[in-house]
Amino acid sequence: MNGDPFFTLTQNALADSGYLHYLRSMYATRIYIPTEEDSTNAFSQYLSDACRRLKENKLRPGEEIEEIDGKLNVSGQVAVMAINGLLTKIIFDKNPDREF
Repeated sequence: MNGDPFFTLTQNALADSGYLHYLRSMYATRIYIPTEEDSTNAFSQYLSDACRRLKENKLRPGEEIEEIDGKLNVSGQVAVMAINGLLTKIIFDKNPDREF
């Protein structure tokens, strides 16, 4: 082993802005951690896809989307994990020199 650092992240919490802030404070000088803008974009990307699938009656089991006061609300483990997956992809794509 040549002493290269390793970084511990949990995919399960990436959709939590507090967790992303923590990761940026710990690692951002050494690896790319998604920004608030990245997080907003991932949520928008997921919401756009989910809305399309809602209209086609193709939501995944456990994926919940409802309109409250004219605003779409997303909930359920499946939705959160889909957003986490998008954020994980950003980490992989922006850190091509790292092994995962």
